[in-house]
Amino acid sequence: MINYRWNFTGNQDIGNAFVESLKRKSRIICFSLGKGIIILFEDGSWSWSKVTKRLDNNLRGRQNFLSPPVHVCCDIGTRYYIQFADGNQKWRATRSFTRALDRATCKVSNVAFGPGDGWYILFVDGSSKWKGLPKSLEKVVEYSQLQCTTKKRIHRLSMSPKGEWFISYCDGTWNANVSQTCQREIDSLLKKHPNILIKNVVLRNRGMYCIVYHIVDTTSFEIRSSKNSLSPHFSENDCPWETISDLEQHILDPENFPPIHIAQQNDNWISLDHRRSFLFQNPGILSVPISKDMSTIDW
Repeated sequence: MINYRWNFTGNQDIGNAFVESLKRKSRIICFSLGKGIIILFEDGSWSWSKVTKRLDNNLRGRQNFLSPPVHVCCDIGTRYYIQFADGNQKWRATRSFTRALDRATCKVSNVAFGPGDGWYILFVDGSSKWKGLPKSLEKVVEYSQLQCTTKKRIHRLSMSPKGEWFISYCDGTWNANVSQTCQREIDSLLKKHPNILIKNVVLRNRGMYCIVYHIVDTTSFEIRSSKNSLSPHFSENDCPWETISDLEQHILDPENFPPIHIAQQNDNWISLDHRRSFLFQNPGILSVPISKDMSTIDW
């Protein structure tokens, strides 16, 4: 289940719109903070308040048979980007942003607008284009681009007009340069829920933020297997039932096993190491070592 922790610093319009969106049956798939807030839902609907006129024109009165919006980003000025499920996209931004999209060879995954004319585009193949990023953020992005592993790819990036930023990676880790208030909130969540998975922190001016997170349940029975069958022997020719017996008799300690890699599919956690999941579930071991992978997470 997705959770949210926010501080809209007294902006009643944004606060009310967001609270109302949480009451809807359909899940939020994306939202952005600009002059107001725009929220996209899983059922193809959307809601917004105080967005730029051109973005409003692209959404207001849109026919139900048309492809729904699936990703949106706007700033406190007139810039915006919106992508529809059929791959069509509309935007208002700088010429450099337009050139980057015109030359793109694959679909956009994430867009963020930063201070001044700064912007960032993440594509589905893990590559990025950007211009005018805060120096501290640019160094992190450049380093990430040098990492050739899939798991260390950027999953989500957000910026505020003041240059604060947040990055989450596909391996479940993250980097941040946010306000003290936001950082204290993150620290509080981590202290209360050690297995928290922070998916994104949506940022805006005046210290506004919204933390998007998921509390990972490490109970082995809550983790589903990615396969329906199991080989009778492991690579070392060990029988899995002998290993299960050793776990039951506490001859083996589950903490000495490599962590189970898990990824989220809808609201379920799927094991990418189905043999280890099988080993832990059969002797009834509840607490297991895990490694969170965000590569299959939509938001």
